[in-house]
Amino acid sequence: MADIVLQDINPRIQLVAAGGQTVFPYPFPIYANTDLIVYQRAATTIANDSTQLLIYVANYTVTNNVAPAVGGIITLNVGATAGDIITIIRNMPENRLVNYLDGGQWSATQFNTDFDRTVMMAQTNTMFERVIAPHYNTNDAINQNAGPLSAGVDTYLPVLPPNAVWMKNNANTAIVAVTGLGPGGSVTVPSTTNSFAYFSNTTGNVASSPYLIPTAVPTIPNAALFTFANGQTYWSTPTYFLSGSLTNAQILAMYGSPITLLSAIVPAGYAYIVKTIYLQIVFNTAAFANGGAIVPQYGHTIHGGGQPFINNGAANTIAAGFFTGAIATQYDVLFSNTNYGPLASAGYVNADLCLSNDTAAFTNAAGGLSTANWAVEVIVVPMS
Repeated sequence: MADIVLQDINPRIQLVAAGGQTVFPYPFPIYANTDLIVYQRAATTIANDSTQLLIYVANYTVTNNVAPAVGGIITLNVGATAGDIITIIRNMPENRLVNYLDGGQWSATQFNTDFDRTVMMAQTNTMFERVIAPHYNTNDAINQNAGPLSAGVDTYLPVLPPNAVWMKNNANTAIVAVTGLGPGGSVTVPSTTNSFAYFSNTTGNVASSPYLIPTAVPTIPNAALFTFANGQTYWSTPTYFLSGSLTNAQILAMYGSPITLLSAIVPAGYAYIVKTIYLQIVFNTAAFANGGAIVPQYGHTIHGGGQPFINNGAANTIAAGFFTGAIATQYDVLFSNTNYGPLASAGYVNADLCLSNDTAAFTNAAGGLSTANWAVEVIVVPMS
């Protein structure tokens, strides 16, 4: 091969094929047709050097330009599919097969060829090390330690076991293998709802933080910030009016079996704030007897012992006389809440809205079978 001039180049080229294309150029010099490696893959396929490597002669041929021209073409035996990515790199054997003898014959061409091969091999190494492989910024502060047998803090990597990753340890003395991963490479994190996960030590154990991530309002439209009179701010929603009825049997039993007005919100982490409660006694022959104060409450604690609704900053009950004093169908607003008060108790969260009563069960006066209707006006707030 005639003498050539070697430029400072990257001995790698990628080309996108047209449908049926067979000829693809390469711009760098080689000395033998086997000094090339060629890959072919579909654009939508993840690169895999093992399965996408083409075999010289079986899959393609090489036509190298005559020196002093450099480069050449490879020709596929079968035309490529449109969009295929063809990658051609120079990867000549890293050997030296010529020795010079004292007093022996040698030529400038042979001498140039030996030097050219050395430069070509250096260019290939640079391509793998600086173009393809990840690497540090040259001007970064890299902790290599000192001495030929030292373990470079930033440059030595441990062999990874299955489902592990590399991480710099907290002491900044080594890159370590973190094994806090589950099958298939997925991170196994604690199951605390709406909590941050973090590495709790230098060996890669994963734990939950004590801090909750604010969650979105559930599937209720037009959420907005809502500030209570005491200064607490929550995400709130528009007002919702919900209603239902109470049978005679439910009223008689609610002392020991609180009545569910509204079931707890799904997903978890939310609370109802009651603005107004409306009750209507549907009178039948006689009023109720006995009983006790009616307790609108969160949850099903019997005898009116649940977390009470807040009415303008204070716990609220409804006098028993509303039931026992009824002598006709009557309707009343039992309370209208404008302050809403602080929701400091966990009893508000993930809780049903219920009615119970204290002291004793209501009974029917002679011949009485009165019932009731109810309605509540609520907003919904997340509590985490």
